[in-house]
Amino acid sequence: MTRWWPYIRLAAAALVVAAIVAQLVRTLEIALTADTAWGAHLPTVFANFFSFFTILSNVLAAVVLAVGGVWGLTHRDARVEPTWLATLLVCASTYMIVTGVVYNTLLRGIALPQGATVAWSNEVLHVVIPLVLLADVLFAPRRRALGWGTVGIAAIFPIVWVVYTLLRANLVTAPATGNPWWVPVPLPRSLVERRLRRCRTLGAPHRRDHPRHRGARRGDRAASGQTVTHPFPCAPPPCERAKRGGTAGTGWVGDQTRSASASR
Repeated sequence: MTRWWPYIRLAAAALVVAAIVAQLVRTLEIALTADTAWGAHLPTVFANFFSFFTILSNVLAAVVLAVGGVWGLTHRDARVEPTWLATLLVCASTYMIVTGVVYNTLLRGIALPQGATVAWSNEVLHVVIPLVLLADVLFAPRRRALGWGTVGIAAIFPIVWVVYTLLRANLVTAPATGNPWWVPVPLPRSLVERRLRRCRTLGAPHRRDHPRHRGARRGDRAASGQTVTHPFPCAPPPCERAKRGGTAGTGWVGDQTRSASASR
């Protein structure tokens, strides 16, 4: 097993790269044919693509598997892998196994955007590579035992990703729908509807009889009957563009990205 396991790691790394590139190409093709300014904004589409936990986890997995494979081929006489490599493998394995479990238990039944997702790439990123990393944990030779402190190291990336996602959500216009927010995770329909109602309330014109402006003091523009528009700084498009129903995400790709990004 010591002899051929490095080749398994290298083959898996190459497969990950091929799957990510295939999906990225499809995503950019959709963006290039989009008929809206936000749908065709390539920097946003590109950043959104690499904001998915699945994509980031697979990128890390590809790097770690490639490094592990090269190390295995160049250190055939070593009894155990170095601590730094073992730590990287723990992190990559944790993220990929979690990705596989979450997708196949919670998201497998959600319909994927037709034409936006490369089917074989989706299966590689959510099924094949998580299984490869699970097998690596269970059967790879020369694995080094690590202390409990490695758990804290493995937790850093998910925490940073959650903070990044929350901070960025209201700064991005969804490429497909024009929603004034975007997150790289599927959201319940009820949550999306509440968010859109709030968006319409804040972004739509208000007159004197609107509940928000009842009791406004005399002399105020709202009290004088003039139209008052509440600014919505998180995105330029009006909220009316976000009236489309459905969930905010399907599969590993948000519904917001249907015409500009693809697959999660």
